[in-house]
Amino acid sequence: MSGSEFIRRLREGLSSQVERIVHHPFVEDVRRGRLPRETLKVFTEQEYHYVAHIYDYFALSVLRSPDREMKEFFIGMAQREVEYIRSFLRFARALGLERTDLDASRPLAGAMAAPNYLFHLAASGSPEENMTAFFVIEDVWMSVCRTLHDGLKQHYGFPDDVLEAYHIPAIDFQVEERLIDRHTRTAEARSRAEMAARLALEYEARFFDAVYRCEEM
Repeated sequence: MSGSEFIRRLREGLSSQVERIVHHPFVEDVRRGRLPRETLKVFTEQEYHYVAHIYDYFALSVLRSPDREMKEFFIGMAQREVEYIRSFLRFARALGLERTDLDASRPLAGAMAAPNYLFHLAASGSPEENMTAFFVIEDVWMSVCRTLHDGLKQHYGFPDDVLEAYHIPAIDFQVEERLIDRHTRTAEARSRAEMAARLALEYEARFFDAVYRCEEM
């Protein structure tokens, strides 16, 4: 089975989980302008905790990548993340949240399961598990960001320069497909990769559940 065929089947099999996130009540409420600003602040606080140690995730991923191309891929993603965090902090300030406020905010256990699982894969998972989980999370996050960007601009009055964090440049998924293909040549490897992707999406959905309810999960 080729990498593109595995990805196609993976996307089909994960479609209900992806839809749960892309059309989560949190995302839909932003799209319609119904989400209270206080809940938007909770989201911003939890997203900050999500990415607070993301450099360590990428460092681990680079360190444990078995070949140069995968290392270079994660280095490139880390560089994008630097720009995302800078833009994200501008958005937080527009909400009235300084970095000291974000540092002082309380992480919700339900929201932290997603980044903790990604750290687990970077530290202890196989290359196919880490790569495939990262792929599906990045893919679904791009879809969510498009909706957030439009909703926040239309209904909440944020200008484009404040919303740069949610205007994510396109990713060349062919590189990821090639890397996933390289490490999913056996049925066992594909099974591990699929399970990692399913769990990553489940934890990502729980992130939005916790934020939307503003409570522990």
